[in-house]
Amino acid sequence: MRNIRAIASKEVIHILRDRRTLVLLVIMPLMQLMIYGYGINTDVKHLPTYVYDQDHTYLSRRLINAFTQSDYFTVETQATSLRQVYSALDRGLAQSALVIPPNFTADLLKKKGSQLQLLIDGTDSTPANVALNSSQAIVSAFMQNEGFVPVQVSPIDFRPRLWYNPDLKSSYFMLPGLVGLLL
Repeated sequence: MRNIRAIASKEVIHILRDRRTLVLLVIMPLMQLMIYGYGINTDVKHLPTYVYDQDHTYLSRRLINAFTQSDYFTVETQATSLRQVYSALDRGLAQSALVIPPNFTADLLKKKGSQLQLLIDGTDSTPANVALNSSQAIVSAFMQNEGFVPVQVSPIDFRPRLWYNPDLKSSYFMLPGLVGLLL
């Protein structure tokens, strides 16, 4: 224990004598905190989204509008086929895709319930979680705004589906990044 105290006191005396070392010990961590604090931003906004609207009615347009006004989703393209949606997700052009089926409005107005699907690229778990949670909130708010709630059965059967990382394990995303950082 005496040896550790002796070494510690020697190092403290050396640091206090050498101004450059003292500056490095104090200013460098402060600079790194400032840079990392402002430079690393984990906020997830404006996820590139493809929309495949097979209904083309006022309610489907209002639902799409609800997604774009949320700041979480940015509609990149109005897709013309499911193949285009799948291709965009595969190539990384979109992180999510909203698929509105035909007869969406008719089924809602008949109170039959209508299916709605959001495909989410799950390779990065943070945006995937945000997309999943915010999309559910958007659909719930849409149902309330349009007067479909309260009802006994939810009028929209919303089915978000995660691709590539369905369990949202962050290690699948973080480990390759750490390898690059360490190298």
